[in-house]
Amino acid sequence: CDNKSQVLSRYPWEFAPEFQPDGQRSDEKGREMVAVALDKGHHRFEYLHSKSTGEFFPVEVSLTPVELDGRTVLICMWHDLTELKKVEADVRAAKERADAANEELRSFSDRLTLATKAGKIGVWEWNVITGESAWDERMFELYQLDSNELKPSELFDSWQSRIHPADREAVTEALANADGPGTVSFRVLLPDGTESIFRSEFLTELDEGGQLVRLVGINWDISESQRQEETLRNARNAAEAANQAKSDFLANMSHEIRTPMNGIMGMTELALGTDLNKEQREFLTTIESSADSLLTLINDILDFSKIEAKKLD
Repeated sequence: CDNKSQVLSRYPWEFAPEFQPDGQRSDEKGREMVAVALDKGHHRFEYLHSKSTGEFFPVEVSLTPVELDGRTVLICMWHDLTELKKVEADVRAAKERADAANEELRSFSDRLTLATKAGKIGVWEWNVITGESAWDERMFELYQLDSNELKPSELFDSWQSRIHPADREAVTEALANADGPGTVSFRVLLPDGTESIFRSEFLTELDEGGQLVRLVGINWDISESQRQEETLRNARNAAEAANQAKSDFLANMSHEIRTPMNGIMGMTELALGTDLNKEQREFLTTIESSADSLLTLINDILDFSKIEAKKLD
């Protein structure tokens, strides 16, 4: 309002929209709040008012009845809540975003837990500064350690004690000197007497000076995959050896057969140069043609065996 005359002698609900946010008519709620204040001696409530521009704004209304010149009057104080409501709205929005982020994080954590469990993967963290480590349950299972018996400061030493003595120093140095993501494989000696091969992949956290502060990584048992790879290598080597033996056999056989075949062809050619009757000449000509075809086949087999052995001239 521009001046007092626009306010004096008017009811508060005349400066309000027809309905309040709770759906109650503004004049009804105004009279109801006045009655409460008169009955209880004081009343504070929120009320939606409107400016002369038609813009709505929330206020906190405080009504206190007092006696003045023998009659009861109400002292009314208004406090504009516009900025407070904005702050509350921002807080609610931030809380909703945080709740959504937390829910997404919980969902991701659940999926990660399922994935690591299905893949039999252990998750670990090592604080290089404090020497303390944090393991998930799968890590304790992998190394056959009791999570209830070890403190965070004891995990690193317990982990080292499980590594094969021949691999221990190299693995420890690979972690302690890491300056970026890395992978290391090593043998592990377990209390049940088994020797396994583990692989560890890790990420590093460095301080502003580039010094290693923390490592976060995963461990999993690759013993079975290593055995499968060894089996495949042995099978491949055996197949290659068998193929080489076949090629050598074909080459030797072709060479051994070709020598007497050359003799047969030479003697046949000499015989054809002598006096022969018609029938004898037909017989020798057939022998010569067949021997020539057989020699061509033998030469092809020999060339094929050389190709397989990568020795073709």
